[in-house]
Amino acid sequence: MSVIIESTGLGKNAVAAAQNCLQKTQLPIEDIGLLINTGVYREDNIVEPAISAMIQKKLGLNLDYVKDNTGKSTFSFDLMNGACGVLNAIQVAMACLENSSVKKALIVCDNNNPRYARLGAAMLLGLSEDPHKGFSQIHTRASMDGFYGLRGYTKLYQQDSRHQVNFEEEANYESRLTAFIASCVKNIRTPDVTCIDTSYENQDSHVAGPIVGYEAASDSQKQRPLLFVAGGAGLSVAWALYR
Repeated sequence: MSVIIESTGLGKNAVAAAQNCLQKTQLPIEDIGLLINTGVYREDNIVEPAISAMIQKKLGLNLDYVKDNTGKSTFSFDLMNGACGVLNAIQVAMACLENSSVKKALIVCDNNNPRYARLGAAMLLGLSEDPHKGFSQIHTRASMDGFYGLRGYTKLYQQDSRHQVNFEEEANYESRLTAFIASCVKNIRTPDVTCIDTSYENQDSHVAGPIVGYEAASDSQKQRPLLFVAGGAGLSVAWALYR
């Protein structure tokens, strides 16, 4: 068994992206057993409740398995790790799909900060009996050198903290991150690699990058395997091959 991408979708926010993603399939929405939200920046800087619960409610995703009489439920939660969040969520979803009763997993995210492209993205994962398809092991690494690169935070003691995020970027962030990513993936044995631009409307797609990149690769009919690579603050890197 292996975990494959069954569909992806983009939209103005996570809910619209999820709806777009699911419209491409014939899957009944109640068959989704796992929902993971990887968005970092939220409306009004909301911390609680989990944004995944709000997305689940708007999607009408197994809200009351007794009342709906489907006998099915959906477990949802937030997982935040910046640009690497989607690949981290895929790693969690792989464990659930391969070792539990969950058959379909939906990963969603959106960017709600003017620093990044305003969009939502969604990815539907399922199981395949072909062991030569799907994701390989997800790899992660952190630099552990005290260089955070980029960080965003709110000043909760200020009256306008619900509407502002403060960013700090260290010198040479992009060059150091690029070098760190290269050091992590340099030994991967793959055919010639063509890089896919993951920007969206000329802006950084941030956490949505892996999904934006997959859609671009699918549209241009790039041959597999595909190499997913994400890197961001921390410094942190996540990568995986997809066949």
